[in-house]
Amino acid sequence: MGRLGTSARQSYVDLNDDIIKGGKESNFTAGLNWYHNRNTRVTRDELDAFLAQSDTRRERVQDRLIELRFQAKDLVTEEEWNAMYAHVDKEKGE
Repeated sequence: MGRLGTSARQSYVDLNDDIIKGGKESNFTAGLNWYHNRNTRVTRDELDAFLAQSDTRRERVQDRLIELRFQAKDLVTEEEWNAMYAHVDKEKGE
């Protein structure tokens, strides 16, 4: 069965410098992680990005990215694996 986990992140960067006007970007990422066992993980992330070119111009860019990733090889230690959702295992009587 494995373990499920969620993740969320919000970030902001000002891409403007003295002579370079790159705008300002903010984004929000939400993710779902599924650990089949302690050595394999499937991750699905969705990122919404918003770029405002400048404060005076009304040009804006919005993007949505979806990422699916598979990872293998000692992702968590055995102790971390056992601690993940240990309360769920107790409720199930395992």
